[in-house]
Amino acid sequence: MPKTAGELADLLQAQCLGSSDREVSGVCTLGQIAPGKLTFYKDTKSLKGLESCEGATILVASSWAEQLADRSECSWILVEDPHSAFLELIPEFLEISSPRKVGISTEARIASSASIGAETQVHAGATIEEEVTVGERCEIHPGVVIGRGTTIGDDCLIYPNVVIYPGMEIRNRVILHANCVIGADGFGYHQKAGRHVKIPHYGNVVLEDDVEVGACSTIDRGFLDSTRIGTGSKIDNQVMVAHNCELGPHNILVSQVGFAGSITTGAYVVCAGQVGVADHVHLGEGAVFGAKAGIHKDMPGGETYLGAPAIPEAEAIRQVMAARKLPEMRSQLKKMEKQLQTLQKQLDNDESQTPAA
Repeated sequence: MPKTAGELADLLQAQCLGSSDREVSGVCTLGQIAPGKLTFYKDTKSLKGLESCEGATILVASSWAEQLADRSECSWILVEDPHSAFLELIPEFLEISSPRKVGISTEARIASSASIGAETQVHAGATIEEEVTVGERCEIHPGVVIGRGTTIGDDCLIYPNVVIYPGMEIRNRVILHANCVIGADGFGYHQKAGRHVKIPHYGNVVLEDDVEVGACSTIDRGFLDSTRIGTGSKIDNQVMVAHNCELGPHNILVSQVGFAGSITTGAYVVCAGQVGVADHVHLGEGAVFGAKAGIHKDMPGGETYLGAPAIPEAEAIRQVMAARKLPEMRSQLKKMEKQLQTLQKQLDNDESQTPAA
């Protein structure tokens, strides 16, 4: 049902500037802004993106109150965090479907020694092996395989075709997207008599509370100990985390990041797409690594790094700017070489014409 800008402001306990009676019939992104729509604007430095917004209702930061006081072409709802407020209001306009209640399907394969918590949904085609424990209010989709002795906490969501090897530990509110693999053997071999001999891996993987793992990502089990993903960490699609890595809380690993074995990280580390990290490296708390950064040694926290090998952002930018000047510098160098050759010829000529003493 349509709502007014004033009603939306009341839901957020926020102030509305402009017409509070303006009708809002749906939501949109800022780039698709239209009359009667609700969107958000999170920039706190410039109003550049709000030149054409007539008839819309926009969530903006409270700090813009004075600048927007005389703009009546749309309605403004002043909040501390426009993005979070927008997410809160989306369900007022879009129907969010609830998970289908299937109970425990008779077409799922569940070992008699497995324990399934209350209100957990197990879809047809899922396999839950011996001595598995699944907590309450979980949802396990078709094609999921949960290996023997694995424990899964409450409120977990496991999408189709996820494979969880035996003995893994999945804690509460974990989301595993389609086709991710938790607990495959680490990539470890040693040479014996000219052949690569496999090193067996006896450890497991621990996913702490509120971890999310993207589609087709892989997290390998440890050699003897655990590979651990810290509380609240989010892993994108097609990410590789090797054996014995220990990620701190609230890390972000974006698509196609690759971690070699035994890497450790502090809290709030961010690795953008295709970052590669060598084995036994530590990434400090709050460190941010730009796309395609290559890391081969310990990196202090609290800085942003770019490049391969990764270096602090300011230094990397200086190097890039210098590299852009190379064609000009090459041209200047050639010109100077010609000038030097001309001067040398003149000098040689002068010396040849100087009478001997």
